[in-house]
Amino acid sequence: LVENSVVHGFEGISYKGVIKISAFIEDNKRYFIIEDNGKGIDENTKRRILSDENKSIGINNIRYRIKYIYGDEYEISIESVPFVRTKITVVLPLS
Repeated sequence: LVENSVVHGFEGISYKGVIKISAFIEDNKRYFIIEDNGKGIDENTKRRILSDENKSIGINNIRYRIKYIYGDEYEISIESVPFVRTKITVVLPLS
């Protein structure tokens, strides 16, 4: 996900790109958050990335590996405001 921020989010921007990574535990779940100030992700691309028909190798590998370990007990969400912030949150069960 960090690599995606660099390769896709910062492609073609002329300002300093910043990536913030955070993790915490809350309500018996682990949260991993990657945020950047790159060019963002439009709504159609977000839906495609999160769909089961996604052809993106990187995101699919992440989803399949998480699902293999945790089953359906995981969440991945994407929030994006172009050229302001993209935030990807991965939520995993604690046990």
